[in-house]
Amino acid sequence: MNDRTDFEILRAFEERSEGAIRAVSDRYGGVCARIAAGILSDHRDREECVSDAYMHLWNAIPPAKPASLRAYLYSVVRNLAMDRYRKLHAEKRDCDLLSELGDCLTGSDSVEQTLDAQSASREISEFLRTLPVDYRTVFIRRYYYCLPVSRIAELGGLSEGTVKSILSRTRKKLKKVLEEKGITV
Repeated sequence: MNDRTDFEILRAFEERSEGAIRAVSDRYGGVCARIAAGILSDHRDREECVSDAYMHLWNAIPPAKPASLRAYLYSVVRNLAMDRYRKLHAEKRDCDLLSELGDCLTGSDSVEQTLDAQSASREISEFLRTLPVDYRTVFIRRYYYCLPVSRIAELGGLSEGTVKSILSRTRKKLKKVLEEKGITV
């Protein structure tokens, strides 16, 4: 089953073949589990999140026809894990990543804020493309995959101090870029 291509797996979903979920699990289950583990600490929550992601695929395909099954699945897993994390930590925010980015992202709840958020998203993507690969990797691991600094250091062969320094410098640069563009979110 692991040898099935994304095209074949998508076709299996479209044909409502039960083998589709098994095939996607065989091909991407390990990475999905690691994405969930970067956000959720409880093993059962991680397993449920990955299972929910497979069910989401089953319900979404068709009519959805993702250009990249892998990217679509990873995004679903990440979003489900973040939703579960928020629900579990609604009162206790011991690792609020947005507070780290607080200096870069400010504003009020309004239509203008929504438009600024869309502009900010585009600008952040552009900004990330200008970063050296190692800085971009650290930033994405922290703020997209929500990995702890210690894990980012381990994965990158860096010290925790170096990771913290990279994140601090990158946030300052991002803040400057957003301010220059007149974006407040």
